Amino acid sequence: MSRNKQTKLAKLAFRFVLTIGIVNLFADFTYEGARSITGPFLGSLGASATTGLDKLSKQKFVTSYGVALVYAGLGRYCQLNPTKK
Repeated sequence: MSRNKQTKLAKLAFRFVLTIGIVNLFADFTYEGARSITGPFLGSLGASATTGLDKLSKQKFVTSYGVALVYAGLGRYCQLNPTKK
């Protein structure tokens, strides 16, 4: 392959990666924007308790899963799981 053709191919590849990155940036803006208005939108429908419980349950799951992974890494059973001793 000639040097000129390699340069053109490298520029094309860089442009493609840059374009995908920009598309991903706007997709992330859209997703995060939609997630940020979910609570106020549900609140306007009168579901304020549901919104709070939804966020709390997600945070609790992530925390308990993280603790379980730490205990598993230490070779112990997690205290959050009462069925294993």
